[in-house]
Amino acid sequence: MKIDLWAEYRFRKLWYFMLFALGCACYFGCWVEPHWFICLPFCLVIGGLSFFFKSVWIKLGWFFMLGMSVASCRTASVHTEFLNKPLWHQQTEGYVRTVLPYATGQIVVVENLSLDKDVQKIPQKARLTFQKTTPVLHVGDVIRFEADFLPPSFEQQRRFYFQGIEARGQIFEIFSILAKERSFLQSLRTAIMDRLRQLLPLRQAQIAIPLIVGEQRVVSEELYDIYRKAGIAHVLSVSGFHMALLAGFVFFLIRTFLCLLPWVNDHIHAKKVAAIVAFFVTGFYLFLSGVQIPALRAFWMISLVFLGVLTDRQALSLHTLLFVGFALLLFRPEWIMSVSFQLSFVAVLILVGLFDAVERSLPHAGIGRWFGAALGANVLVTLGLTPFIIYHFNQFNPYGIVGNLFTSLFFSCLIMPLLFLGTLLMPFGWEAPILKLAGFVLGKMTDLASFIAHWPYAEMLVPSFSGAGLLLFSCGLAFMCLMRSKMRWIGIPICALSLMGGYLFVERPDLLITNKSVVAFRKETDAVWVHGKTPHWMVARWARKNGTTQMQTFSQDHLLLKGYKIAFDAKTCQGADLAILTSNQECAASQVFIPKKNQTYHVFLNDSLKIQNALLSNPHRLWSSSYHHQSLKQYGE
Repeated sequence: MKIDLWAEYRFRKLWYFMLFALGCACYFGCWVEPHWFICLPFCLVIGGLSFFFKSVWIKLGWFFMLGMSVASCRTASVHTEFLNKPLWHQQTEGYVRTVLPYATGQIVVVENLSLDKDVQKIPQKARLTFQKTTPVLHVGDVIRFEADFLPPSFEQQRRFYFQGIEARGQIFEIFSILAKERSFLQSLRTAIMDRLRQLLPLRQAQIAIPLIVGEQRVVSEELYDIYRKAGIAHVLSVSGFHMALLAGFVFFLIRTFLCLLPWVNDHIHAKKVAAIVAFFVTGFYLFLSGVQIPALRAFWMISLVFLGVLTDRQALSLHTLLFVGFALLLFRPEWIMSVSFQLSFVAVLILVGLFDAVERSLPHAGIGRWFGAALGANVLVTLGLTPFIIYHFNQFNPYGIVGNLFTSLFFSCLIMPLLFLGTLLMPFGWEAPILKLAGFVLGKMTDLASFIAHWPYAEMLVPSFSGAGLLLFSCGLAFMCLMRSKMRWIGIPICALSLMGGYLFVERPDLLITNKSVVAFRKETDAVWVHGKTPHWMVARWARKNGTTQMQTFSQDHLLLKGYKIAFDAKTCQGADLAILTSNQECAASQVFIPKKNQTYHVFLNDSLKIQNALLSNPHRLWSSSYHHQSLKQYGE
């Protein structure tokens, strides 16, 4: 293998940004808290060394420590104190900050809460589930309601900590809604949704509305399942792909129009004018669609692309992408753990970093080269994103390449331009023909997605692997995308070894105890067995992480698992290695465990029997509830 070290050296700045992101990721993956007063001095020392010694390796180490330091300082600057005990059936009033719709209800983030009863700790911001689709809540509403408030689960703690959310819970009833006066954008979004419902059939409107105004609550569960199994569920929300399509369409439309006017083309720079117009149109679409985080990141990326057009620099490059990522993580380093950030960033990294090599290998032909480029881009992005999708969602859609290839063609050529033109023509009353044509194309795309979704093994559940494996896979992917010489192919064995190690060294609990009465354990039949009447939602989540949705109940009061006898009742605990009881009773088992209500525990049956409170699985991090609430002591006390 020929190694061109000079080519790698010339692109060393790419690795500076990547090492910064790696430092952020390593901070959040540590088992103990790397405090800012530890990371920052190391960062300053290495920074001083890099100033005196012009070494690439020292600079790489400095950017890594800079990422660790920025993440630790950001974490220390957040002061979110979680609720330490449940509050049941509280009547309260609060301001609706965020509304996240789903198929059968709404998820509401409410802040400035005021409780009627005197309690020691009142959450100021809570994320609540409302199991009804009506009344429809909007951002800015002041609602009076009854709800239960609970401490965040162990899987929510880090995310809630940075969002300032102190509690989770469920709304039972909404007594009153004091709606504030709607803004211009909110009124415009409502008018667009009403018009789309009038012109388009139900299914077509359910797809068009999220693409234009970002309102996902209209998508039915059946329709979402179809798109998910076809591997194209991402088209049902505003993402960077849609922002890029809109920006590109407006840019080329304006530029083509100006080039058709000879006098205008002679006196102004059509390309730069088109970039300015496309920038403002894309910004307006960002606000119209609700300023969702993936769209916001894409907007800044597109802004730098247009800035490159205005300054006559290369519009899209790895330097542009990594600079945007560096700027975003500099202010919000916790985004490195966000699934939407990972998927969008990795997708663009693959396209910019690897697509040029694939395109150069294609024959110089017209339609054949174009189709080969589209197919190659789909294959590369699908292969690169699959481990991230498996890690976060435990699913694999083998036909996603087919679905994405054809839907990309639909989107690139027809759907987004038609929806955009139809929306522009609404004030003039000329939108009906164009929007109906867009609806027809959306219907055909839905038929295609439904056809793919019904293929055998359209959706496969895959067990999750370790976070260290995903981090190593990301490093291998960075090798392939950032290296300029044939050294990039070293990334392939790194990616393969990361996935193998991620599955070999992941530690899975053998039993799950949650909600005090539900016990689940893994069996060789690829099913999760549940002891209890009603499986808790945590059991279903745990089963999915083990690669199955099969749950079976059993009523026996004891079981034999991995050579350990587990008893669920004091009457049968004689000779048991572990007795799981609901109350303090006399028991002759080797170990007696009484789980607390609203706590989740993992049980490991290996060389020794180990029980771990899931809330205390990482107790030394600043976002851990045990770090803030010393009243959460060792399990079973």
